[in-house]
Amino acid sequence: VKFLGRVDDLNLFFRKSHVCVVPSLLDAGPATVAESLSCGTPVICSDGCGSSTLVRGQFGKVFKSGSEEELSKALHELSNNYENYNFRMQDFETMSSRIDESKFHTAASAYILENAKK
Repeated sequence: VKFLGRVDDLNLFFRKSHVCVVPSLLDAGPATVAESLSCGTPVICSDGCGSSTLVRGQFGKVFKSGSEEELSKALHELSNNYENYNFRMQDFETMSSRIDESKFHTAASAYILENAKK
């Protein structure tokens, strides 16, 4: 892993990348997932990532949040079968228009409320 700092041309950055990895424990986005997919770059993200609803089939892999083993399996799967994760930006645009992210927001709210009681 190498910290790159500010990226001036995000579109070019994602297009030159092989994969975007987002191992969030719990978040309501992030936009990084949609930005990567919009550039035709597959994503590996955790199920704690609100945007994981966008990552299906040829768009990448979703793994269990907090599981190093599942993250490792997802990385190996994508690396060994990279040709299966090839898509056009138009494929993503078509699919993303049919996604209902309200399930994540409901689950996130329940999680936050439950942990606030502790």
